[in-house]
Amino acid sequence: KTFNGGIKEDRFCNFDSESLFGFALASMAQTDVTRQYVANPSFETNGTNGWAVSGFVPQGNNSFTKKQGATYLEKWVAKGSSAGSASVSQVLANLEPGKYTLTVAAQNLDQNDDTRKCTGAQLFAGTKTKIVYTADDYSVDFTYFDGDLNVGFRATNANGNWLAVDNFRLTYNGAPDVADTKKALNTQLTTANKLYGDGAGINAAALKQAIDAAQAVVDKDDVSAED
Repeated sequence: KTFNGGIKEDRFCNFDSESLFGFALASMAQTDVTRQYVANPSFETNGTNGWAVSGFVPQGNNSFTKKQGATYLEKWVAKGSSAGSASVSQVLANLEPGKYTLTVAAQNLDQNDDTRKCTGAQLFAGTKTKIVYTADDYSVDFTYFDGDLNVGFRATNANGNWLAVDNFRLTYNGAPDVADTKKALNTQLTTANKLYGDGAGINAAALKQAIDAAQAVVDKDDVSAED
């Protein structure tokens, strides 16, 4: 449920495809939603279509052991050198609020010692990160409420000589926890109170109504998902 100008609305009242998809997610857990939200997740459509890319190039060989499909992205320099910096990212938006896991096949490999845990590369979803070492699947968990979310794989002064990435996957894990929801609501309340100011604006009354309703939820000790 959301507040728009102080009027409480039900996101599922309008039975369009987006609302029905959200309703389905709300009743499920551990659902693969990659195709719904991530464009070109395995780089099979024109290589980097849908992604912001720096330093990586599409590669069609089978050298990367975690490759899925025909194409992966890589940055390679000679053995004994460092790959340095590179990134591939995409902005996700309009996800159903909830808990998610972002998974990717990736590596930051030293070909002189393929067991070495090289530094400088990570999977990321917003502010959540996971360090990437040898070729494997890596995952990061995050909670989404609204707005844009930047996700991807990046290297900054990576000391491996071979970076590779492929096959992003996004999994929905259920509705957000009450504690996380209250934390996010508190952040929005801070912004809303700044906008309210001295209460003289034309929409001040409606905004104040929404602020009071949200504050009541935050202050409630035994708050439930229904609240």
